[in-house]
Amino acid sequence: MRPGASSDPSLTEEIIVRRPKRYGRKIIFLFLVLIIVLSLAVVARVLLMRFPLFTTHARVSDGWTTLRGVFNVTVGQDQVAGNILSDVFKSGMDFAVISSAGGDDLNDAASNAPLATIPSQDVISRRGHFITMGMKRKIMPDEAEAGDTFGRLRKAGGWSVIVRALGGPDRWKAWDAMVPDGFEFLSSSQCSESVGAPEFIVKIAGSVLGSPAGLDFLGVRPKAALAHWDDYLRKARVFGFCGIDSCDNYKGPLTFVLVKDGLGPYGANEVQDALYAGHFYCAVPIYGDCSAFRFLARRADGGGVMGMMGDRVKLEQGMELWATLSLKVPGVFFVLYRDGREIHREKGYSLAYKVTNSGVYRVEVGIETTG
Repeated sequence: MRPGASSDPSLTEEIIVRRPKRYGRKIIFLFLVLIIVLSLAVVARVLLMRFPLFTTHARVSDGWTTLRGVFNVTVGQDQVAGNILSDVFKSGMDFAVISSAGGDDLNDAASNAPLATIPSQDVISRRGHFITMGMKRKIMPDEAEAGDTFGRLRKAGGWSVIVRALGGPDRWKAWDAMVPDGFEFLSSSQCSESVGAPEFIVKIAGSVLGSPAGLDFLGVRPKAALAHWDDYLRKARVFGFCGIDSCDNYKGPLTFVLVKDGLGPYGANEVQDALYAGHFYCAVPIYGDCSAFRFLARRADGGGVMGMMGDRVKLEQGMELWATLSLKVPGVFFVLYRDGREIHREKGYSLAYKVTNSGVYRVEVGIETTG
């Protein structure tokens, strides 16, 4: 009421002016908040990959040492093997399996490398692409095209792994009639997927933080390749590998081998023996070090260890399969397979399962994520 105005209520009148509702501003505000949240999520994931929660090898006092390395690093025709091995060593790796796209002899580079290095021969035949370790001589073209290629190479001291990196994701199907020693079920080119945000945000975040092109490794489960590996396992003892396609990205997937505790340093012989025995596993170390993973067969009531990943053990009453991961991040879960079929699933940082049937048991560990 203005000063000096009549106090008679009958002469006063209230005028209320309301602004019209502007829904457009709310929508724009919510959209900007969503973009900010997604951008922060992308940056957080990139930071976790570039600066893992754990930078040293996790330790388990069980008589075994875990070595971290890369499988099948290919040296291009215009590249120097020594320089690539130096980069692998600087990235924190303990070993490397290396091959040459040009067929060069890598023995000298392997012997002078700062880390345990296993040279292999890269072979491309009409059926597909594979590498062979342990050969003392070069593989001849007729051996690569033989009816029983892998069997012939085994007799000559070779140990062969089918590689999917060349020729497309289904190239390994051409080898169905043969049984290799190993099979690459996942490679770096197949395990990168969107992190749940627009691609341009991912690229900007990667360029700002200096991350590699494949900054968003999520370890996408390769269903078709794993099913093919399970088919192999029904026939023979075939080991699964994960590989690095490019020589400038060692963020994953990585290969972890278990060797008997010793004084070190561990050389190529120890690593090669562990690979041949199946004492290794693959992991995409997004959230930290995966060196403390174990998959064992134990006797009933917490008895002694009967075997570990890659071993053959005799079925005993009350025998238990036990797996554990010391990487404490939310959402960890274990999935156990027998002869390619899921039989048990468990959330948490360990898995325990009473074995009542014989078969080939395989375990997968994942992390539940949103988005």
